[in-house]
Formats: sequence, structure tokens, C-alpha cells
Amino acid sequence: MSHATLVLPFGLPLPEVAGDLAKVMQTPSLALLLARARRSALPFDDSQRLLPHEQWLAARCALLPAGPGQRFLVHPTHVQVTRKHLVMADWRQLDLDDEEARALHAAAAPLCEELGITLSYGNASTWQMRADQWTGIDTASPDIATGENLSDYTPTGANALALRKLQNEIQMLWFQHPVNTARELRGQAPVNGCWIWAPPAPSQPAVVHASPAPYGLDLPAAPAPGQGGSIYLDSLSGPALRGDWGSWLAEIDRLEQTWFAPLLAALRSGSLRQLRLILSDRQRLAAFDLRPTSLYQFWHRPSLQALSQ
Repeated sequence: MSHATLVLPFGLPLPEVAGDLAKVMQTPSLALLLARARRSALPFDDSQRLLPHEQWLAARCALLPAGPGQRFLVHPTHVQVTRKHLVMADWRQLDLDDEEARALHAAAAPLCEELGITLSYGNASTWQMRADQWTGIDTASPDIATGENLSDYTPTGANALALRKLQNEIQMLWFQHPVNTARELRGQAPVNGCWIWAPPAPSQPAVVHASPAPYGLDLPAAPAPGQGGSIYLDSLSGPALRGDWGSWLAEIDRLEQTWFAPLLAALRSGSLRQLRLILSDRQRLAAFDLRPTSLYQFWHRPSLQALSQ
């Protein structure tokens, strides 16, 4: 028996735009699946400082590669100064290439070494840090902080002040770095900060396939629709966090062709015996459960109303 769970971070658009988006979406397969599914709200802990879908993923996957000592993820970022507070832009949109990222890493690594901290390069958007002395720090994911008042998501705890001090020192170090000078000449946003956080360890370890892999993790690639398994598709988060609903619509239309229509066909043929869609926004995690017999509920007309409920 084939079972599939498809997780779509920000598959639920923000309530203030959901109704308008549903009117122009061209996703008949998704509309049928949502209308015939049994919906339920999944619990999440809003004290974790993770978005609902991040909590789902973190409970099943080690977002931070295993290793000794106290470890953190580090993301180069661009921080904007507004009239009232600091706001971090979506780190996916930095367009930071490998050469630039390695140069910034090379500048920051000695500063960390002076404090007994190891800063390891992963890829252009995600590095790792080992700081054994920084235990008991409560951090937030970069996505939950993106576009928000950063003061609401700063690290807290006994050693948080030392972490924030390092962030400030790296920010000053990069302020006039040649990488940023060149980026500004090209009209690109400078890399003027970094986000440091420690994801929780998984409590329900499981195999999760992903496309694209979140935070540069080495997760198995998504299988073909209908083959089953847990599949995490994180292509809607960036547009939703930026409020770029045109790009969100384009991406949901692509998912209609590559995932929703094939999954519906697999349910109809019986090759897929159970399907769970998990959609989220900043505050909700909703499950939509279907079996082949769910499709016989002809009195439930295809509808995207569930996106705005």
C-alpha cells in the first residue's frame, strides 16, 4: 500500500490575500483534492520560535548536521534599517555566489577563532558554527524573523549577549569588505550581517525527501509523484515571505502540473492508497487527508475555499 505525505510550506497564503489569489489560481487538481479531503488542524508550539512547517520538519530531520559540541547554523544576510526597527530580507534573495561567500567566511573565521569558536563553510547560504561555551541559548529560525522586527527574535539566554556581540563584530568587519563594495557598485544588496541559530534535535526521526533541500541540507531528492513517502517542497516560502504573490502564483501553477495533477491521477488509479497534504502559513499547519474513495464525494465541488479558511 502506497502512502504519501506532501508538505507545502506557505501553501496557505496569508489570510488577507488568500481570497483574491484563489480567484485567479489555475489549479483544478488542487481544488478537487482540497474539496474532497478531510481537513484537520495540526498542533504546533509557538514558543519554539520556528514556523509551523519548520517544526514539522525539525521533528523528523536533523536540520543541523550531527557532531560533537554546541553547534549552530549561520546564514549571511542583508539587514535593512527602517524608521522604527531593523528588518532582515529573505536570505534566499541575496544572490551570493560561492566566491563571494568564501571571501566573507575567510574574513569572519579568524574573528571566531579568537573566541574559541569554529566557523565552517557549508555553501554560499549556510555555514556551521561550533561554540561549545554557548549552551542554553534560545534562537529563532531565519524564516520566522524575515520581514519582522528583529528585536522580537534576537537570541535570549545566559550566553546570548556573547552571540549578539559576535554578530555585531562580523557586521562591522563586513561593512567595507571588498565583496560588499563590489556588490553595491553592481546594485546588489550588501551582505551586512549574519543570522545564527540552533535548530532543535528531531524527536520523531524519519526519512524526508525534499526539493529544494531547505537550509542546504543533504536530504534525499523528491521521488516521482505517486511513489509514496514524505516529501517537503519548499518553493513557496520565499515568495510568501517577500509578499511576492505573483511569483507565488507562478510557482503554485507549476506545482499543479508537476505534483497535484499526478497525485490526483495516482489516487484515481489506486496506485496511491493514501495521501496527506500538509499546508502552512505563519500561524497554521493544516492537514488534508484523502483516499481513493474520497474522490467519489461528488457533492463536494472542486474549490479552493480551504485556502482562505
